Amino acid sequence: MFPDFANFFFRIFLVAGICTLTLPELAAAQSVRDAPCGFGISEDQGRLISAEYSAPCARYYAPYAIMAAGAYAPVSDFEKERAQRRSGVELAVSGLGTHDEITDYAKTLMRGWSYRFGSEGYIQCLHDKDANYPVDESCKAALPGRLRRFIGSYTGPAFNVWARERRSTRCSEVSIVFRGTEKAGDFLSNFRRATDWAADEGYHQLQRNVDAIIGRITSLPCYRGATTQIVSVGHSLGAGLAEFSAFASRRGPRISKVFAFNPSPESGSALVDKATLDRNLGRGEGGALEVDIVYHPGEILEPVREYVQQFPLQERCFPLVRTVRFDVNKGRQPGAEHRIWGTGSFAYGIVRTSKEWGQPLSLPPEVADCPTRYRRGLNPLVAAVPGQMIASASSARVARNGSYGLRTVSAANIDTNNRARMRQGREIGVTAMLDRNFTAHEPAR
Repeated sequence: MFPDFANFFFRIFLVAGICTLTLPELAAAQSVRDAPCGFGISEDQGRLISAEYSAPCARYYAPYAIMAAGAYAPVSDFEKERAQRRSGVELAVSGLGTHDEITDYAKTLMRGWSYRFGSEGYIQCLHDKDANYPVDESCKAALPGRLRRFIGSYTGPAFNVWARERRSTRCSEVSIVFRGTEKAGDFLSNFRRATDWAADEGYHQLQRNVDAIIGRITSLPCYRGATTQIVSVGHSLGAGLAEFSAFASRRGPRISKVFAFNPSPESGSALVDKATLDRNLGRGEGGALEVDIVYHPGEILEPVREYVQQFPLQERCFPLVRTVRFDVNKGRQPGAEHRIWGTGSFAYGIVRTSKEWGQPLSLPPEVADCPTRYRRGLNPLVAAVPGQMIASASSARVARNGSYGLRTVSAANIDTNNRARMRQGREIGVTAMLDRNFTAHEPAR
């Protein structure tokens, strides 16, 4: 009798102990899952989306990652879609690779977006290539000599322009999406500091024509001036061109935000005169430009950006640079982690994370000491971001839950390398360490 009685109480104490240990972590897991983008920020006033907290941001960045992946499809294919009165979303989503449940979900993220126009190949002046662009005499005056044009003809800034309609006749946002390195000639643009004396490379071509691109955007039937904002998007070389397009426009509406995925360290800022650069960075009026550097840890350009610091990576305001790091794919293959198109790519991983996380749209928190001109819109989750959801980063433990399996992450060792880099004045690489051991099927590579 007594052994059975003791065994009974032992089981009660055992269950109570397990509940005491696990229930707080399960509650913490739910708090993580319900929290908005950037909820755990505890340093640098929101410029850093720290280690394990970027998953709620995936829904926000996914549409731009999809467009960046789609930019590698031929512009002529998008033009065929437009001619048949289709949005181009199917074609953009095909950039994520083989059709599956992730690509089906990606289409839902692109609701409201539609392709409007684009260009690829060498550009002298866009109006000479397509009469729908406005005439720009300053472009013709800036044309280089024949030899530089001939060498530069092997590269050119390929881009798509997308518009998001909130109503049938009004665009809330227009994005200029630049393609990254695709062919050997594009290295003339990647290494422009060594080649621009001899070649009319992509940055020079874009500098002459960025005003024509923005001019055509303002002529879109859905464009509504102050209520339509323009953003630029790109991957790799395309991310550098996206930054440059925001720096180099001389007139018309300014680009409000840049989404730079696995970006090239080259932004072309040295080509822009101080007055133009100050205007576009927002040093005069209207708020600062936002630049979001979004990258995968271990991708091939990460060490290049760290050790070859170029503008604007070290800026705190004008522009406001926010760094977000998504660790969304298994393995450490520098080339594969850099790639944004195809199954298992960076874009695919961001979309998959959004689907697995399953939360509504949530934007990164604002940075109080650097007001920007990017209009965030009505988003109740943004206002819900607490100043400090983790009371003590040295001792807090946050449970992660989901299809990845239950995982507990200690915050004690978060971002120690990044703090060291910050002290050394190097690039701040903000970690977004998702559990990469998905229990669900792993996509083919």
